[in-house]
Amino acid sequence: MALFDRKMHDPVPAVARVVDNDGLKSLPGKAIHCPLDLMVEAEGMSAYMVHVTVRPKTGKWPEINQLLPVILDRSNPSRVEILWDQAPSLQDKVQMRRAGRLDAAKQAVTEAEFDVQKNASSANESMPGSCGAAR
Repeated sequence: MALFDRKMHDPVPAVARVVDNDGLKSLPGKAIHCPLDLMVEAEGMSAYMVHVTVRPKTGKWPEINQLLPVILDRSNPSRVEILWDQAPSLQDKVQMRRAGRLDAAKQAVTEAEFDVQKNASSANESMPGSCGAAR
């Protein structure tokens, strides 16, 4: 075995949730590093925490609670590699948030309209001479 064998011996696709993002760690003239605490979940394995330090791709800075696609080494679960090409970009995240807010607004309007109609029908039922009035 080579001294710096980087090949995973039992790679498994998984999902990691960012639990903590210790922020930007960089020194002048050095690469940008980001320490992360991840909750990793893979089929057939119990979820576990791992601390990694990564160099995020441009526009793919990880956020707390974000789900990231990863590959883990089942023979060494502390070895986790983030699949940056499959991770959402900043632009993707903005679009997803915008779509989520739009869906929430539509749902709120639908619920408000339901409440208005429900209150209107209750008022009609309590009026004398209406079909739903008690006699």
